[in-house]
Amino acid sequence: NIENIVTRIRGNIVLARQKGIDINHVDRPFEYIRAEIIADCVEEIEREEKRFQVESVEVIGEPSLAKIKIKIIGEVVI
Repeated sequence: NIENIVTRIRGNIVLARQKGIDINHVDRPFEYIRAEIIADCVEEIEREEKRFQVESVEVIGEPSLAKIKIKIIGEVVI
C-alpha cells in the first residue's frame, strides 16, 4: 500500500486530483527536489495510511540520469 501511495502522480487520480507526489519540480536543483519529495511522501502516507508510522524517508538520486529511488523506513502501528 505504501508503494502505491508514493508512486501516484498528483493530478492523475480521477476524483482525487490532490493525491499523489508533485512532479512539477523537475528542472529545479536536486536538493530542492529531494526536500519536496520527502515532504510529499510523508504527507501522503500520513493522510492515506494511518497504520504506518514513517521513521525516515531517503531520496537516492542520480541527477545526471534523471533517476531517483525513494527508501521509506517505518513501522505498522496497530
